[in-house]
This record gives sequence, structure tokens and C-alpha cells, in this order.
Amino acid sequence: MALFDDLRPVIQLIDDLRDCGIDSKISLPRIAVIGTQSAGKSSLLESIVGLDFLPRGDGVVTRRPLELRLIHIDDADYVTSAQFGDEDKTYHDFQEVKRKIEEKTNEVAGSKKNIVNKPITLTVHSHDCPTLTMIDLPGITRVPMKNSDQPEDIERITKEMTMHYIEDERTIILCVAPANSDLTTSDAINLARKVDIDGERTLGVLTKIDLIDKGTSILPTLKNEIIELKHGYIAVKNRSQADIQAKMEVSEALELERKYFEEHKELRAHSDYCGTDNLSKKLSSLLYEQIKTNLPSIRQEIDENFRTCEKELQRLGEPFPENNTQKLYYLITKSKEISEDVRGLMEGKKPLISKTGKIEFQGFAYLQILISKFYMEKNTLFVNGLKDLQPVEVILDIIESKAFSLPGFLPKEIIEKKIWTELEQLKNSVKSFISDVKTHNSKILKFVFDSKGSLGSEVKRVLNKIALDYLEKLAKETQEYICRLIDIEKEMIWTNDFVYFTKDIGMMVNTEQVPNAIQTYNGKDYKLHKTIEFIKTEIPGLDLAEIRKNISNFPTYLRTRPEFLDKFKQIEKSKLQVSNLVSEEEVVYFYEKLIRYYNVLNRNLSDTIPKIVVVSLVKDYYGGLERFFTDEMSEKIDQLTKVCEDNSIAKRRATYKDIFDKLLKSKEVLQTFDGNF
Repeated sequence: MALFDDLRPVIQLIDDLRDCGIDSKISLPRIAVIGTQSAGKSSLLESIVGLDFLPRGDGVVTRRPLELRLIHIDDADYVTSAQFGDEDKTYHDFQEVKRKIEEKTNEVAGSKKNIVNKPITLTVHSHDCPTLTMIDLPGITRVPMKNSDQPEDIERITKEMTMHYIEDERTIILCVAPANSDLTTSDAINLARKVDIDGERTLGVLTKIDLIDKGTSILPTLKNEIIELKHGYIAVKNRSQADIQAKMEVSEALELERKYFEEHKELRAHSDYCGTDNLSKKLSSLLYEQIKTNLPSIRQEIDENFRTCEKELQRLGEPFPENNTQKLYYLITKSKEISEDVRGLMEGKKPLISKTGKIEFQGFAYLQILISKFYMEKNTLFVNGLKDLQPVEVILDIIESKAFSLPGFLPKEIIEKKIWTELEQLKNSVKSFISDVKTHNSKILKFVFDSKGSLGSEVKRVLNKIALDYLEKLAKETQEYICRLIDIEKEMIWTNDFVYFTKDIGMMVNTEQVPNAIQTYNGKDYKLHKTIEFIKTEIPGLDLAEIRKNISNFPTYLRTRPEFLDKFKQIEKSKLQVSNLVSEEEVVYFYEKLIRYYNVLNRNLSDTIPKIVVVSLVKDYYGGLERFFTDEMSEKIDQLTKVCEDNSIAKRRATYKDIFDKLLKSKEVLQTFDGNF
């Protein structure tokens, strides 16, 4: 029994892991006993165990899978015992064990021969049995029994149940087939070959060896010459139905089997292929090697599942409290976690991963993209405003403004009139800018809430609404504040900007430093020439020639515009030239001053608006979100105490907790195993 001594701790390890309940997640090595109804499986198992303990009867007797855990005891005086997996009681009377199997079968499968895939676990400690773990499956049945609960598709059900167990690559398949039948038509062999094509983990057993026709030899089958299996075949002679009815002891039947093969004229020379004893040794050796081969991967799967389960439990968090005070504290704690996550994402300290798994621009890096987009819209607005300004309109404004100001001074009404439209349109760009930032913040909120698997849909709904309400509040306040700032710019045309004054071309150019030869340019003042060059950088194509042309054509412009017809008549009646009313220098310097004010305004707003948006809608948001959560929850305490955790979340947590405990226990079991084979 040296092999059994080596195998005992290894088998015990797998059985202990199975007791941990992890076999629903991780397959464990075992031996599945399959065959057709009445192939002799029950008699074979009794011979292996050395006991008469399985129910007998007509038709299908094994109607629930029976997981047999056999433990060899070295002490020859040990009193054989058995324990069912769902009981604490120890049995010594195996006729009582037989009745108990029938009772447990009827409890689940009914008393009318129905078949149910819910295993019975039975552990047997005996000096006469090997150390093995086997699962005896209901026999493959072709036709339902009369007056039974067996469905018409009983063949499909029994085959599918068989396949369920044997398709696992860690399962050794023990195919039981009567020796007096055609092996090529064996359902057990054919099913095994579907999942184990090369027969790497299949062992064949030929029963009813004494019933083969005279002159027929099973030696070719035993020698693997008919249907090849890597582990071959073993012939056994179990108790016949007559032996059972005569109450022959299993021990006596085993002795008769030994004599039968020793005296068999053809098989005595091939004793390695024959006998229950050889079968037990073969099975023990196969199971030992299967465990030895798979234990490292089993250990790895346990560790991987443990880490996955642990991570999921951490994500699911602690159970949602039922006490109102604890419930409010829980919500405040979760809102704090959400606020911290939002801050990290908005500052770019945590990765924001898209649905495609790619990491996007985030934090202030993404805000810079939105700011640049706003700049582009704003700059286009101001540039187009200047380009759309027609010289004839400028001439008209200058003529009309002279009644309100000293010569050479531009009244604010003219500038106000010119920039009013652009500033009003700028509000739309601001609205779009704020909307983009708000959309990005909403995306961050969704990402944060989606990552909170522990929050049920109702809890998420409540907290998400508070967070979005705060975002909407700040967005509204930010837009109102910036629009008011724009209105102030519209209502008060004024600047003390140093650049506005020092950049005046007329002030910058000292003619005393300019050679006499170039103090005139095309007959005009050099300072005027430099101003024109500056204007052309902002409004391409606008030069002195264009301005002169517009001054000359100004009467025509008035005459063709019905609203200005009376003004045309006034000029015509006065017999004055337009050049007497406005000079080209005045037009040039008007453009210069307007462009300079545009630039000052554009520059100031380029800094101010993004600062307001980033501070008010981003920094103030993540900085004040936690406090807003607390304030809102304090005001809505009655509503919040009614919030409950989703049943689906609670069930999911309970399921993972159960798996986690089983895996933890499995890891502890593995730690006790010294790993020596």
C-alpha cells in the first residue's frame, strides 16, 4: 500500500479544496465513472471500495451523481466508516448507508426514477479501499421507464450530464463497458472520444467478462488493438445479479475474481490487464499524476481568482447601513471620496480613460485645448469686425462726431458703436466655452460615478444630481458674471493701458531723427506712412489710395442709400467737397485708434475670461463640491434616509464574499501542504 500512502495527502488536499466550495469556480482533478445503464458501474465501484453499499433495483438506480471519497487506512483493525458531506453522523452499517443514499436520492429526484444533477458526497475510510476520489454518474439511458418521472428526452439529459463532467480536462474518464457488447458502439467510449480525442485521460474497463460468447477473445481489446486509449483497458469480474441475490460478500467476489483470471487459459498470461486490484492501482497512479501535473495551475487559478474577488469586494465597498445616522455618515463619506476623485481628475493627477481604453488629455491640459478654441473664436470675431468696417462708414462717423468733440479726438460713442456688435456676439462664444467646460466636467462626474460599483443606482442618482446641480449653479453664475463684464466693456469705453498710448505711431516717431530725404512718403508725412503700414497689418488692402477713393466716392455712397439721401443733399447744397469735411489723416488715425482699442480689449478679455472660467467652473467646483454635498445632504436629510442599496449590489457583494471566503480557506489549505510528491 506504499502508493496509497503517497497518494493520501495529495488526494486529501484536493478533497479539502473541494470542501472549500471552490469547484464551482476552479476545476479539481477527479475520476468520472461513466457508462450505459446496467453496464456494471455499481458492481465495479463496490469491488473497488470492497463493500456492498450501493442501492440496487430495476432500471436506473444511480439517479444523482455520487461523489465517492475513498481514504485507505493502514490499520487492518480499523472499523470501516462513512460520512455524508451534508451530515456530521458517522456510519458503520453500510446497509444503513445504502438506505441513506436512496433517501437522499428521493429527496431531490423524487421516488419515480427522475434524474437530477445534484451530487451526493460520501467519504469512506477503510483498510480495504484505495485512496481515490471518484464520481459515479447516472447511466446513459435510451428509453424512459414506464410510470416514471423520466422525461422523453432522457437519453439527451443523461448524455449532457455525462458531458458536463467529462469535458473538464482535469477529469480522468473511467469508461465502463460490458465485455460481451460491441465496443465500437459503446456510448461511454464515444462520448469520451468527443472530449478526449487522443484518449490521453481515458481508461477503459471491461465488465461482465464471464458472459462473453465462447470462442470470442477480448485480448485484442485489452492490447489496445480495437479502439486505442493511452491508458488502455482492464478487465474485471464483479458480482453477478445472482451473486448479489445470494448475498455474496464483496470480499468473496474479489477472491473469486483473482482465481478466475489466474485460471483463465487466455488471460492468465496477461494479468496486468485484469482484476480490480490492478484497476485500483492504475486509477491511483493516474489520479496522482493528474494532481501532480495540475496543482501548480490550480494554485495559480486560486491566487488569480482571489485577487479578482478581493478587488471586486473593494470596489463594492462595505454594505449600505440601515441605521439613518450611519446611512447619512456613509453618504457623506462616499461624497468625500467622489469629491477627491473629481479633484484628482480635474487636476490631471488621475487618468481619465475613454471607453476605448485610451487615456485622453485631461485636467488643465484639456482646459488649454478649450481655451485655445475660445481664443480662436474670439480672435476671428474681432478680426472680422475690423475687416467688415467699411471706410465710407468711418467717414460718415467722423463727420457726424465732429459736433461732439474737439478736433483730433474720437468721442466714445463712435468706438462704442463699432465694438458693440462684436462684444454682443462674444457672449455666444463665452456661452459655448462654458458649455464645453461643463460638458467635460460632466464627463468626469460620469467616469467617477461609473467607477463606484459599490453605489447602487438610487444612491448614485441622489449624489449625481447634487453634483450636477452644483455644476449647473456655477456655470450659470460664471456666465452671468462674464456677460456682465462684457456689458461693462460695452457701456464704458475707456482704457488706461500704457500700450494703447505708447504704441501710437504719431507719438512713437520722432521726425527729428528721420532724415529729411524720407520725412515725406509719396508726398505725405512719414508718420502717416508708418501708421498706414500698421493698419495694413490688421486690415490688408486698406491704404491711402483706398481711403482717398472712398472719400471721393462718399457722395455717391450717400446718394445710393435711401436713409442717407438727405445728408447727400445737404453736402451738395453746401457746394463743399468731402475733403473739406474729413481728411484722409483723420480716417487713418481713426482706424489706428480703433484697432488699438480692439487690441487692448481683445488682450484683456483673452486673459480675464479664461481665468474666470477656470477658477469659477473648475477650481471652485472641485474645491467646493464636498461642502456643497454636505450642505445639500443636511437640507435633504429626510429624503436621503429613505435611500436604500440596490438588492443587486447587496447580492453581488454577498456572492463575492462567499467566493472570497472559500478562496481564502483554499489558500490556507494549500499553505498546509508541503508540496512534495
